[in-house]
Amino acid sequence: MKNFILLFTSTFLIITCINPPRSNEFDPQNPDKAEFKGRTYNNDNTPLSGAVIYLMRDNEIIKIDTSDASGEFEFIHVDPGIYKVLADAEYFSAQEFYPESLSAGTHLNDFNIYFSTFDFEDDTIGDSTPYGFNPVGGIWAIENDSLDPEKHSVNKIYNGGADSVSSSAIAIYEKKPADYLFETNFKVFSSSDDWSAGIVIEYQNPQNYYLLRVLPDSINLYKIINGNLDSLRVKYLHFSKGIWYRIGVQCQDNYRIYYLNNEYLYAVLDKTLNNGFLGLYVKNGSVHFDDVTIQFK
Repeated sequence: MKNFILLFTSTFLIITCINPPRSNEFDPQNPDKAEFKGRTYNNDNTPLSGAVIYLMRDNEIIKIDTSDASGEFEFIHVDPGIYKVLADAEYFSAQEFYPESLSAGTHLNDFNIYFSTFDFEDDTIGDSTPYGFNPVGGIWAIENDSLDPEKHSVNKIYNGGADSVSSSAIAIYEKKPADYLFETNFKVFSSSDDWSAGIVIEYQNPQNYYLLRVLPDSINLYKIINGNLDSLRVKYLHFSKGIWYRIGVQCQDNYRIYYLNNEYLYAVLDKTLNNGFLGLYVKNGSVHFDDVTIQFK
C-alpha cells in the first residue's frame, strides 16, 4: 500500500510539473485568452480610418490591425500579459500607451484613441499647405529642422515668414471648433530684434481675431476688432531666438485659459468673437512651428 501511495504521489508530481495549473492571470500560456477592441478618432472626434495599431510585448510586435471605415480595430485571442499599444495615423503624431494590462478573460471593448497633434512628417518639403492648414498671409513652407529632437518631433516643421513690421504671416486650420484645446511648439529665427510669434484664435478675417503674441520681452493677449488692437493681458518675460517654447489655449463656452510651456498664464472670459478659425502667427521674422495640437471638445 505504501508503495502504491508513493507511486501515485510521484506520478501526480511529474504530471503537475509537466502541465502546471495556469492560475496566474497574466501567464501567456493561460488558456483563458483576452480580447482588445476600440476605435480611432480624428481631432474633430469623427472616426478615423486607416490608423495602424500595434500590440507589443517586450518590444516585440504581437499583433497588428488597421482601423476600418468606422474607426474600429480589434485583437482577439490575445495571450494574457502586460502590453504596449502603439497607434500610427498619417499626418498625426504617433500615440503610445503603456502599460496596458490584459489579464486572462479580459474583454476590453472601449479603448478609444484620439489623434490630435500634427507633426508634419508626412507632408512634402516646400509645401505651403500641409494637411489641414492654409496660409492667409506671409510665406509658409514645410522645412527640415533636425536640431533639438527632445524638444520637437524631427525632422519636419512648418515655417512661417513675414519680412516687415507692417505685415504678418498667418496660417489657419481649415475647421472651426466651438470648444477646443489648441497648442503649438515654436522657435524664432530672425535677424531683427523686433520679431513676434504666436497663435490666432477665433479668426474671422484679417481685421477680427484674438492674438496670443510673444515678443522678446513679453507675452501679450490682444483682441483685434475692425483692425483696432485692444490689449487684454500682458506678462513680462524674456524670450530668446533659437529656443523652443510651447504656447496654447483651452476654450470652453468662451472661457479661455492660456498656457506657456504647459503652465498657467492667464484666463479670460470674452464673448466678442467665437466660432472662428485657429491659426499660427508670425511678424517681422521667420518662425518654426511643430507638434500643433488641435483637439475639438
